[in-house]
Amino acid sequence: MSLADVTLQFADSLQKCLSPQSLPKAIDALTALKGETVSAQVLLQVPDTAPRCRVLAEWETPLKEYARLRRVMDVPARLPVHWGSDDNVIGREAGLYPDLLQPYYGEPLFLQHNSVTALWLDVTPPTDMAAGTYPITVRVKTVTEDGSCTVTDEEKSISLTLTVKEAVLPQQTLLCTNWFHSDCLAQYYDVAVFSEEYWRITENFMREAVRTGINLLLTPLFTPPLDTKIGNERLTVQLVQVTQTADGSFSFNFDRLKRWVDTATRAGVRYFEMSHLFTQWGAKACPKIVADTPAGEQRLFGWDVASDSDAYLSFLSQLLPQLTARLREWGIADRCLFHLSDEPSDEALPRYLRLKQAVTPYLEGFRIMDALSHYEFYEQGAVDCPVVAIDAVTPFLQNNVQPLWVYYCCILDKGASNRFIALPSARSRVLGFQMYLANVEGFLQWGFNFYNSAHSLQPINPFLVTDADGAFPAGDPFLVYPGRGGQPWGSVRQMVFAEALQDMRACQLLEQKLGREAVCDLIRQGGVQGFYEYTHSADELLALRANINELL
Repeated sequence: MSLADVTLQFADSLQKCLSPQSLPKAIDALTALKGETVSAQVLLQVPDTAPRCRVLAEWETPLKEYARLRRVMDVPARLPVHWGSDDNVIGREAGLYPDLLQPYYGEPLFLQHNSVTALWLDVTPPTDMAAGTYPITVRVKTVTEDGSCTVTDEEKSISLTLTVKEAVLPQQTLLCTNWFHSDCLAQYYDVAVFSEEYWRITENFMREAVRTGINLLLTPLFTPPLDTKIGNERLTVQLVQVTQTADGSFSFNFDRLKRWVDTATRAGVRYFEMSHLFTQWGAKACPKIVADTPAGEQRLFGWDVASDSDAYLSFLSQLLPQLTARLREWGIADRCLFHLSDEPSDEALPRYLRLKQAVTPYLEGFRIMDALSHYEFYEQGAVDCPVVAIDAVTPFLQNNVQPLWVYYCCILDKGASNRFIALPSARSRVLGFQMYLANVEGFLQWGFNFYNSAHSLQPINPFLVTDADGAFPAGDPFLVYPGRGGQPWGSVRQMVFAEALQDMRACQLLEQKLGREAVCDLIRQGGVQGFYEYTHSADELLALRANINELL
């Protein structure tokens, strides 16, 4: 088959091409601020009536050292969305959906009839690059079907221009965390926790988190009491080493915590989110804490010890003053936040308030942040820094609560922005404009790399299981995949999420020129009114961002 019959085009980053599907409209230009990552897709398709075609892809640009080309790979989604979700989805049926971004090293690509092959191109012009227009060219060459895989002389190419603006994208002020699960890395790669290989892999994933816009890192003082079946345990990743003496008192070694902080700082992390001091689902119990004792290593606290027990509160009274002293000594105290427990219920609120009262004297000068979506709980002083589910944020906005954080997760599939694999990318991209309008300080999501089944009953292979073994919509538990050699492999959702955060930063830059109200009016005119009133059109969102770029 001749390459003349192959469709080769660029498309924007908000397209998810299912197979079989007609191709979206082609683009031939991108615009970026200095320091901003922008993306386009290279789409290839053979006619339905043609046999498959084998090609090699090559690309060239003066910006090549600042750019990447990766393959967009389909992954299985057994649970694309919950039953009863809204209609703003790209599919409801179990099947294969585009998500994984796999490194492309120039290997032959099979173009199959009745399908779309996509490559993902992203480029990040450095802040000191000269403004101007730069070409990007992609060409494909056919490869013989025989065992020699000989490249023929036939080729086809397309070009795109990248216009780099004079403006520099400002630093991110939003505090952003997607919970980082180092135990899942140790399990998947089968390495010992705190081995040198563990630290190497962990740093790789920390760097990828920072690339995504995550600047606040969940830090496992003790094995985080998160997403764990009551009575069960997750792999121990406790950073604070505890020793219990014969008289029952405790001493602490913070060397591993210091290495974590140093490793994360080297990777670009700026803020640290101390893991929860009490369990999920009501703060009834303690996190798993192991200690060296005269009788050897033992688990001293866990599900079987009440959170308000004298023994545990005494333990915290000894730990927290020493811990906070170290955080101050290391110069990061003003960049550390603490958790107690998630989303206290009516039944759990009195206990939560008692526990907060018990630990607050040891956390003077530190902020306590927790997911809390009942406004009346906030009024009672439960949390200084509430992290509110997007579907419960209205009363917080009406009462001008500051600081205000928001989160989304598996249950938010009726109208809200989210990052499920089966959602349109525009539904993820809109988040940045929404957060700017709401003037939120931070964003949280529970799974940067959660590679377990629900409640951590067993590890899963995220290349095959994208829904925590059928518990959550596909894509909710993780944003990156564990690639070969301890290297994270990205996702379409990761790149779109990062674009959303960049939109917020661009709005903040324009605010310096026009004022906040003018920027908010511009966003509303562009089709985004708030967290539940927003355009579903990718073209409208891209036009809104283009309008912002023109005004900068």
